[in-house]
Amino acid sequence: MKSKNIEYQEKIDHLRFFAAFLILMFHGVVTHFLWKPLGTDQIKATPLLDVLWEGHTAVGLFMTLSGFLFAVICKGKEVNALRFYRNRFLRIYPLFLTFLLLACYLDQTRNGLINLLTSLFFLHNTENSVYYKWFTEVFWTIAVEFQFYLLFPFMLVFFRKYGYKYLLGLIALSNLILLTIYIAQGSVKVLSYLTIFGRINEFVIGMIFGFLFDSLRRKLAHPAFILLAIVPVMLAASYFHTFGGLNASVNSYLWIYWPTLEGLVWGFLIVAYNASNFRLPQPLSRWLAMAGTLSFSMYMSHYFFLRTSRWFVLNIFANDQHSAWLSPLLEQLRIHPITAGLLFGICIVFPLTLLASILTYLLIEKPFLELRSSYTRLPATEAGGPAVREQERVPVRV
Repeated sequence: MKSKNIEYQEKIDHLRFFAAFLILMFHGVVTHFLWKPLGTDQIKATPLLDVLWEGHTAVGLFMTLSGFLFAVICKGKEVNALRFYRNRFLRIYPLFLTFLLLACYLDQTRNGLINLLTSLFFLHNTENSVYYKWFTEVFWTIAVEFQFYLLFPFMLVFFRKYGYKYLLGLIALSNLILLTIYIAQGSVKVLSYLTIFGRINEFVIGMIFGFLFDSLRRKLAHPAFILLAIVPVMLAASYFHTFGGLNASVNSYLWIYWPTLEGLVWGFLIVAYNASNFRLPQPLSRWLAMAGTLSFSMYMSHYFFLRTSRWFVLNIFANDQHSAWLSPLLEQLRIHPITAGLLFGICIVFPLTLLASILTYLLIEKPFLELRSSYTRLPATEAGGPAVREQERVPVRV
């Protein structure tokens, strides 16, 4: 996705597509499987597959990537906060509002004006927000993202005044809050997973990696660092899996430090991949980047198509009148549920989501994206001398 504030980088869109696709497969294969959600006893743990079984961690990738990208864009530049807010509104709200209103119309008895206003004013991750079963798993992240957008210009001001100790202090404060709530209540998953109080660590870690990116780029240029960065991601997913997965870990102490761990492993991968000299073949890179451009549309629409297509596929399975070639295939899919789930996600949900995403991007996202303007500029020179280079001396205009 091209920005007016930074030179286009295909690798960023590669990571966006990977995150959206991983969430799609996680919801399609694990949480809303064809017959019923898969239990941890049905899933054979391997380091690579654990990334799929714990694919909810791709939300952490999105959030760490946001912090990283904003830091790279704003490092050493003057920032107009009002234009920043305007750009983020144009980026998020047209598509968000479209699906929000659709959810309201589909369930008018549950969703009223208060629910709609709660969701619109950055609080969709609370109980009084808009609810509809085909969208509920995706809307909450928009609230967390936008809460970070509101904080970012101020975080940038304080970083330039106090340095990295301010950002590290935010991480420490978040972990302290999560620890205190866990000791008091015995569970901190909701606060850690669904709110800015836990997710702030991922944004902040992304920011730290973004500010350090120029100094890290040459050191991590060798392609081997990509493989080295993939290993912690797999190990973290395997570690999470040992706690029983997303649902079984609800009362675990894991949630005290999980956002920090998640941000660190994804931050390392983001830096290693973007710094690497490794290049995919150009046609493949271009196609992945185009898919990454559609990542927000894919994320917002995939759950809708997952639920609707699941209903359609289950009706096919329930019908006893099948052709001679289809019956053996369906029987094999019943015997091998993991294969059935993977085929369901890749062959049905993904194509439908991709097609819809192309349309929503072209008709809803893109026209508003073209209204965005630059919110950064290089700092003015001092007394005719060289431009100011110290981050702490570059203003943010609110």
